[in-house]
Amino acid sequence: MYNSGAPLEFTGGLEMAGDPKIPNPGPNGWFDPNAFRILPPFTVRANPYLFDGVHGPRFWNLDATLSKFFPIGERYKLEFRLEAYNATNSLMWANPNLSVTSSLFGRSTGQATGNRGREVQYTLRLMF
Repeated sequence: MYNSGAPLEFTGGLEMAGDPKIPNPGPNGWFDPNAFRILPPFTVRANPYLFDGVHGPRFWNLDATLSKFFPIGERYKLEFRLEAYNATNSLMWANPNLSVTSSLFGRSTGQATGNRGREVQYTLRLMF
């Protein structure tokens, strides 16, 4: 599974002060936080909610399954199955903080929801 990163939607009260796109985004900054500033009171927002080239973190995951059937006579089969989830044990970063008033604005500080470490399970099943 591969996901190139969702576009980040800036919905709070902020205005543009430059170009938010940076050459090498990462967990310490997915965009340039200096390109935004707090919108002055009683000011109508004029900038867009999405910016070209400003995306959240990529997601990639490798799940694998190995299975082997062993015939036991004419009527019975035995199946051994090994399944690995997140086989590469990769960290998937959560979307960055998008609150312009936060000291963590633009940074990822946690894992994506549902991202766990490697999980392996095995099964032995008799079919008749």
